[in-house]
Amino acid sequence: MLSVLVLSILLQRASAFWRMPCTEMLLGRVDPVVQPGVASAHVHTVVGGNSMSNYSEKDGLSLSNSACTSCVIQADKSAYWTPALYYEYPNGTFMMVPHGGSIVYYLGRGNNATRVPFPPGFRMVVGSAAARSFAQTPLTYMNQRPIAEQVSWLCIADPSQPETYGLNQTDCPYGLRSQIQFPTCWNGIDLYKSDQSHVAHLSGIDSGDCPPTHPYQFAHVFQEIYHQPNDVPDQQPGGRFVLSTGDPTGYSLHADFMNGWDQDVLACAVENCALGEQDGDLQDCPCLLPSYNPNTAQFCPMRPSQVVETVTGLLPKLPGCINIVNGPAAAQPADMNCPPSVVAAGPQLLPTPDTSPVYFDMPVVNQPYGLPNWTYLGCSNDTNNDRALQGYSFSNGTGMTIQTCQAYCQANFFRYAGVEFADECYCGGALLNNPVFGPLSTQRENQCSLPCSGNGSTYCGGGGRIDIYINPTIEALPVPSPKQQVGSYSYKGCYIDFGGARALRDYSVANGSIGPDVCAGFCQQHGSRYFGVEFG
Repeated sequence: MLSVLVLSILLQRASAFWRMPCTEMLLGRVDPVVQPGVASAHVHTVVGGNSMSNYSEKDGLSLSNSACTSCVIQADKSAYWTPALYYEYPNGTFMMVPHGGSIVYYLGRGNNATRVPFPPGFRMVVGSAAARSFAQTPLTYMNQRPIAEQVSWLCIADPSQPETYGLNQTDCPYGLRSQIQFPTCWNGIDLYKSDQSHVAHLSGIDSGDCPPTHPYQFAHVFQEIYHQPNDVPDQQPGGRFVLSTGDPTGYSLHADFMNGWDQDVLACAVENCALGEQDGDLQDCPCLLPSYNPNTAQFCPMRPSQVVETVTGLLPKLPGCINIVNGPAAAQPADMNCPPSVVAAGPQLLPTPDTSPVYFDMPVVNQPYGLPNWTYLGCSNDTNNDRALQGYSFSNGTGMTIQTCQAYCQANFFRYAGVEFADECYCGGALLNNPVFGPLSTQRENQCSLPCSGNGSTYCGGGGRIDIYINPTIEALPVPSPKQQVGSYSYKGCYIDFGGARALRDYSVANGSIGPDVCAGFCQQHGSRYFGVEFG
């Protein structure tokens, strides 16, 4: 039991809205909430913290020790999982439908006056693996909507299709999306109850009021899971799509959530990221930006399941002891669960390796970063012909860090430092060629997204893109001005000069100690009316 009084923070009502794309982290018979420590009844696809496994602690605390997460906010090591989708061929074999990743939304929905972050160890499940038809009852608080509307499907096509609660449309040229509305209201006491009585939906599921029995409101979590049914090869008449629960109707769509958030970051985001009608761009939430990493497929790649069995490719049957149940009657436990003797006999479960969080640090625009007095300006365009910084430069294929570049530029009295291409450092006394700084989300996804060669926990620009920092305490070096009078010669200005079309062609001299005075003396000796110096 957990009293709400021990929560570290009780947040006043906020209208939080942020959106987190996630890549797939794990695929297999894993469900540490419903069936911890054994192979789960059916296959799930998981996004989130990479320590999630059959052995994840019941209180969920091990997720916070994940080395990384497959979601773009590294402060969220939570795990979100749903049943996998298969295609059943007419001969009774099965092929998994390709997974296109997931997007998790944290939305400022609901009318309750108090809103809390998920407490450590919190878990919840939405939907029923046994469902094979739409249930008109039970209803949400104030009898506004059937609770069965908590899960739905959307075939992405042109023209657009309506949402459905069953798996009715599968010819989807742009993908098939399963959709989950997690409960938003909490009783303030229990971290988990197997009957899910510790949580409740808003009266309108994604809007409205919490029931008096569940007065504490979370940010409303909405998850989209993308499938690619049209990418399944050799589809034939008589084939059909089936969830890993043995369900061809789609009504058994369900999801589990296990909290692994950094509590301080989550509390800050829920309290401060009131984005109103904005589109959920993470650059509008300063609480989340420092751990924003859109390159999750490389930074936190998919890992193998602990359950030693094959769940992809052409399969003779669905993994587990699954019977196909067409409905409308609900599936029975014997249709979905292996007998105890089969569970005890295998398959083998490999131990979960211990992990610890990988430090990840992202600079925030106009905020201090790196050495003292340095501030991050953003990610800019940069090419060989239009360099933003044209002072000193160097490269280091194995040891480049932001701080190393800042120290180098500072030692040479440059107030700007920039890192590019993972291992290049550029300095400058001014920003040249009108550098353009774009939105941070676009910068990281498409531009400044190469890890530093000497510190993979942050980025050092990209190809033709430079991360620029400023130290305003360093005075800009004065721009040298030409002498206006050298002996009897007067300064006329700066001219373009090419080898084939020299402005002055009579006499010339070059050496390491040349200067206006030396050149003036040389030309005067030859009776020249003009002299000029170039190339230093």
